[in-house]
Amino acid sequence: MSAQTPTVQWSSSYGTAGLNQLACLRPAVGGGYLLGGSNDLIEGGDRSQPSRGDEDYWVIKVDATGHKQWDQTLGGTGVDCLQDLQPTADGGCIVGGTSTSGKSGDKTQVSQGLIDYWIVKLDAQGTTQWEHSFGGTGNDILWSLQATADGGYLLAGTSNSPVSGDKTGYIDNAGDYWIVKLDSQGHKQWDRTIGAQGYEWLRIARQTPDGGYLLGGESSSGVSGDKTQPGQGQLDYWLVKLDGQGRKQWDRTYGGRSDEFLAAIQPTPDGGYLLGGTSESDMSGDKSEPYLGNSGDYWLIKVDAQGRKQWDRTIGGTSYDQLTDVLLTPDGHYLLGGFSWSGISGNHSEANRGHEDAWVVQVDAQGKVEWDRTFGSSRSDWLSSLVLTAANKLVIGGFTDSEDLVSQKLATHKPGDYVKPDWWAFQINPTPPTVKIVGDTAVCAGGQVQLTAVASPSPATFRWNTGATTATLPVTQAGTYQVSATFADGQVSTATHRVQVANPPLRIQGDTLLCAGQPLTLTALGGTSAVAYAWSTGATTASIDVTQPGVYSLTVHYSSGCEATQQVRVRQPTLQLQGPSLLCAGSRTTLEALAPGAVAYRWSTGEASSIVAITQPGAYSVTATFANGCTLSRTQQVSVPAAVIQGDSVLCAGQVGRLTAGGSPATAYQWSMGETTKVIRIGQPGLYSLRATSASGCSSTATWRVAAAPPLPAFTLGADTTLCEGTTLVLQAPMGNHLAYRWSDGSTAASLTVSTPGTYELVITTPCAQHAVTRRIAYQSCLLLPNVVTANGDGRNDSFAPAGLAAGPWELTIFNRWGRQVYTTTAYANDWGPAAAPGVYYYVLHQAATGVRYKGAVEIIR
Repeated sequence: MSAQTPTVQWSSSYGTAGLNQLACLRPAVGGGYLLGGSNDLIEGGDRSQPSRGDEDYWVIKVDATGHKQWDQTLGGTGVDCLQDLQPTADGGCIVGGTSTSGKSGDKTQVSQGLIDYWIVKLDAQGTTQWEHSFGGTGNDILWSLQATADGGYLLAGTSNSPVSGDKTGYIDNAGDYWIVKLDSQGHKQWDRTIGAQGYEWLRIARQTPDGGYLLGGESSSGVSGDKTQPGQGQLDYWLVKLDGQGRKQWDRTYGGRSDEFLAAIQPTPDGGYLLGGTSESDMSGDKSEPYLGNSGDYWLIKVDAQGRKQWDRTIGGTSYDQLTDVLLTPDGHYLLGGFSWSGISGNHSEANRGHEDAWVVQVDAQGKVEWDRTFGSSRSDWLSSLVLTAANKLVIGGFTDSEDLVSQKLATHKPGDYVKPDWWAFQINPTPPTVKIVGDTAVCAGGQVQLTAVASPSPATFRWNTGATTATLPVTQAGTYQVSATFADGQVSTATHRVQVANPPLRIQGDTLLCAGQPLTLTALGGTSAVAYAWSTGATTASIDVTQPGVYSLTVHYSSGCEATQQVRVRQPTLQLQGPSLLCAGSRTTLEALAPGAVAYRWSTGEASSIVAITQPGAYSVTATFANGCTLSRTQQVSVPAAVIQGDSVLCAGQVGRLTAGGSPATAYQWSMGETTKVIRIGQPGLYSLRATSASGCSSTATWRVAAAPPLPAFTLGADTTLCEGTTLVLQAPMGNHLAYRWSDGSTAASLTVSTPGTYELVITTPCAQHAVTRRIAYQSCLLLPNVVTANGDGRNDSFAPAGLAAGPWELTIFNRWGRQVYTTTAYANDWGPAAAPGVYYYVLHQAATGVRYKGAVEIIR
């Protein structure tokens, strides 16, 4: 499609003799425009107020043709850098950015940390109504302001502050997304920290139709924290959806193998969003088109309301192109603004003016370039913002150091000196007369498609290369069709459209490797004339989410009546280890990791290839990493073959024993007796040896001693006996090799401790015989309660020491002759008496567990 490119209608610059950088340009309520940015200490020029510190906020109000109406300087004694400005319904505006200032100048609150968010509300004349700062003890950098439906505001930026000051959350000190919700007077209502274990830089926040918020920026993180998808490269676009209270609902990551920088989020008529920024990646990851240079290009991604990618476009020239803003036009097209170093190349149709130039591109609803225009001078020109007026005029805001455009410089400036930039605003008509052809690109055999010429603006007259002069053209043959539209002012626009024999260009885009627990998205790329989708899952949308491996087929129906079918196999990553598990002593072998689609390997030995050399036995582990971030690990044990002999170790006289070769698998055996079978029979005690050889030729040896069974010894447990109650007796079995014991209570030790009456049996078993003996044990009371204690310290009968008491604790209470209690204990230890005075005492012994009680008298004699 070709058309006349837009022309500049007015242009103005604003500045001082110092450094002036425009952050944003916005339409003002009631007409005109508001410009916001920062400038340094140097005064004069268009600035009507003195500087406050090292760098100040600077706001200018201009009329509809760029003439200044008022300006306002805001700041403290530090560095105050304005990043965003939003008009308010009362005709004023709210401005926000970052501040290193303490309580000074226009700033009435002390600093919370190194850098804080700082917002200021101005009325329609630029007078401050209120201001507030927010932050923690670290760096808090504000990038975006958003007026909310409840009359409040949402502040969005990046913070590495810990929980401190106004900050109630923290994830990683590299930097997290940080949003702060304010009421209409700038008072904090809540804040949220969203991030992962890397670097997150929040650029834009937008309120969504459901009252929630959409956050966009860059991330260097993998799956961690709030981030649920792996990174594609070094820096990726990261989109996070929150509800109205700041709770996360979903997140999406988009990128290629290098760096992507998100600059704009534009809501689209279908309820989705167009993401705009800059990409330094070639075709990889989510980036379906190659870069046009080897540095940076405009990169657009169209997503649905749930953040699922629908298409992406790469736009640029052969040098660096950086996108800064995106606008939706009334006819559903998009205006892209940024700056470029490129000359005529790629999508760049005009020569470079000097260094960086402002570059504006218009694309259609599918991201196809319609026209582009370069604005600039022989020096550097940067584009910051785009504004589309009600009259469909495009106002562009940026800054320039052009000597031709910058008017507010020091009188002493000489040609060739460095010129510090001024703000720059100008207006163009972004919608030159255009015509496009709407219709299918494929015609079915024997069928017909209809092409329609659509002119903007209308009316216009048409002439096709077939000679037809109607707006619509029926087509039955393949070929290239061209239409020229002539508009009321005489301008002419042409468009071409190629129709091919029906072979619709259908392919399925998406990763085909399914990580465990991570769904992937398959998207039909079937051309613009697709009207219906039918997946094998029953879904009828262009994209589906897949959670199971398998074959997915898709049939797409086109407006021409044609249909096309494609299928794709989604598989789970697999990893197998191939190689021997046996290693001959002193030899070398290899293990190979088989993981189709893997891009990296890491062995437990440190090797990073798919094959590792093995010279020692041990456990060898490998982790395979796949292109989408999935990882799988496997371990294989490698051992040196070791022969083992199992079987009889004791041989009874006149019997035949059995020995079996075990251990590592072997294919040949050689016994010391000459046998070559795995199992042999033996008739004599002695030392037997074995050499076993594996299929790989490894040999190993083992020995086994077979002893003659010992004779069963004569033994007894002793004569039957009677014991005092509360005493024990140890019954001892005879000792010897190859003897097994079993007592009448089932125990198998060489001794048995007896504490109760009964007949006790011991059975002794040898490999060749068995013998049993018994002994009867009886118990009787041997109770002795002393009636005299001679407490003279000679170590004999010095204390009251009853003998023959039942086992367990006993309570003892002692009374004197007058009935007075002189001693008591609940666990008597035969220790009363040495300290007692001579005389007669009365005792009570009581065992609580059995209820047994003894009473009597005892005399202490010294």
